[in-house]
Amino acid sequence: MATKTFEVPRNASYSKDHADYYQNKENGWLGKNSSTIFQGKRQKDLFLFAYAIGKNRGSKSIFKPNERRSNVSVEAMTNEEKWCIVASGIEETGDILCLDDQKSVYEDAEEYAKEGIEIIKSHMERYGPNYPKQLELELKEILGAL
Repeated sequence: MATKTFEVPRNASYSKDHADYYQNKENGWLGKNSSTIFQGKRQKDLFLFAYAIGKNRGSKSIFKPNERRSNVSVEAMTNEEKWCIVASGIEETGDILCLDDQKSVYEDAEEYAKEGIEIIKSHMERYGPNYPKQLELELKEILGAL
């Protein structure tokens, strides 16, 4: 019996407007000199965090043509992280057949992550150095609702 393989994209995308946040450079959120909670993390970590925030809020941002930057390695994600995205895609589409070609599932995740970055930026601007506490409070609310 043949084994079924699923079409998984090689990379997930972020907005070119958010490219600096995904870098290890001076202004990037991932760099060793960053003052964000993402200091020293990987692109996939920021993507997944932003995705989770956007998904929880039910907020997506649609990409404009030529705005996507496909640089977040899906291969770098653990199986559990990939399944979180896929499970969300199944829930959203109501169709398990979305597993056959997961491109659209990851495109949805990218739209949630794009909005998630905007939410994180808003928290940083609004709460300054205390923004991680606000994100922690939101997380506790989410977990309390489960």
